Amino acid sequence: MQPASTGSATTTHIEKIFPFSIDTSDKEYAVSIHIEDVTVSSKYGSLFKKYKLNYDIETWQEVMTQMIRKWLPYMESTVSFFDDNKILYIQPGNKIYEGSMTETLHPIFYDMATLDEFFKNLDRTNLDTP
Repeated sequence: MQPASTGSATTTHIEKIFPFSIDTSDKEYAVSIHIEDVTVSSKYGSLFKKYKLNYDIETWQEVMTQMIRKWLPYMESTVSFFDDNKILYIQPGNKIYEGSMTETLHPIFYDMATLDEFFKNLDRTNLDTP
């Protein structure tokens, strides 16, 4: 028989909705993209290269900002970003927005034609180029 727990441990639960990882425990930065993950970099690295964009955290953050501006404009004033060790964390503002963001953007990341068209029309003002 196991002894009863006397402390409160936080268990981390990670849900994958490619390219996002979602920490379903109550973390401040619940949504993340691991840009150096082999699957992520192999799927999207060539798109960054095609449009002569640096494949780095800053460029990913600007791309995500523009995606939110285009498809989720109501979220633009509440979203914030944090990066740590090649991982981009996205804080949409609340749990409802977190769900909206992943549900809206997940299919776009799978539809390479839509994603390519989006990249073609990016506002390059704040984007890093090689």
